[in-house]
Amino acid sequence: MAQRAGPGQRALLDQVLQVPCRGRARGPGYADVVFCAQPARKSVNAFAEHAGDHLLLSFVELPAQPLIEPGLRHVEHIIPFSLGGKAVIREGSCKECARETAKLENEIAHKVLWEFRAHVKSPTRRKKSRPTKLPFTYSIAGGERLTKSVSIVDHPFFTPMPVWGRPGLLTGKEPTTEFEHYKAHVFYSVPPSIKQTLALGDGVPAELPFPEFRINHNLYARGIAKIAYCDAVGRFGLHEFRRLVLPDLILGRYPCIPYFVGCRLDDPPPPTAREVLHEIILGPQVVNGIRLHVSSIRLFANSGVEEHGPPVYEVVVGAPGIGAI
Repeated sequence: MAQRAGPGQRALLDQVLQVPCRGRARGPGYADVVFCAQPARKSVNAFAEHAGDHLLLSFVELPAQPLIEPGLRHVEHIIPFSLGGKAVIREGSCKECARETAKLENEIAHKVLWEFRAHVKSPTRRKKSRPTKLPFTYSIAGGERLTKSVSIVDHPFFTPMPVWGRPGLLTGKEPTTEFEHYKAHVFYSVPPSIKQTLALGDGVPAELPFPEFRINHNLYARGIAKIAYCDAVGRFGLHEFRRLVLPDLILGRYPCIPYFVGCRLDDPPPPTAREVLHEIILGPQVVNGIRLHVSSIRLFANSGVEEHGPPVYEVVVGAPGIGAI
């Protein structure tokens, strides 16, 4: 069932849909639903002495801490700049590693969340390339499907956020290269101007079919892992925790991604406060007597409906250093 809301309110399609890597996800068609998100407008020193775990990640610059190896020159954003993240790790990666992490951010920001970013006006370094119009597909009164390009404010859109099941390491499963599930929570927005946009007469039905979602789940999950890892480096320093295989996982050298990265399939918790754009919570978990550092990540955490916000991703980022309590 779709959560329904009036114009100007937020709404999340309260359903988990199967989304193959290279296939089509289908679901309910047109619904008078509006989903919107506001970027955070406050700045905070997320790494001050008593900073909390709910990070706004705005206007924060960390001391130099390499992402993978010392002596590097490329800045690494904790949350990608294209998603509104401004916390950075100076000299965070080499040219080769930066090229690899750019692929991950491209999958998240420029493929999966591209239309959503256009609607919420997320930052871009290519301002001249930012679209002023976007296309959508529709049909009227059961007729043929048509495509129309409209201004961003009048554009209805669908945004999938992948979910796969919890990390295997946290559930006692063996390492594997395949996620247990390839699904997504789908957000969608239909602006109140849709009747005028389609020139609909009173009582005339219209359908907005689900688009074809093409998601590279491995790249997306590695991108989530990179966010979690950079956050942990910012908190602990590069050598103050055992990183296990996470750097290799991020760089595509370790194949068992589902063992360390995942997401619950059940309904997500409510959204965060409006001023929290993204949320990272890092804390300990004990699995089979082993203490681990586990990060929970929500992108655009302040979006959704009253009952449900975006999914919460879990990443096993490492373990306490030798001798740590």
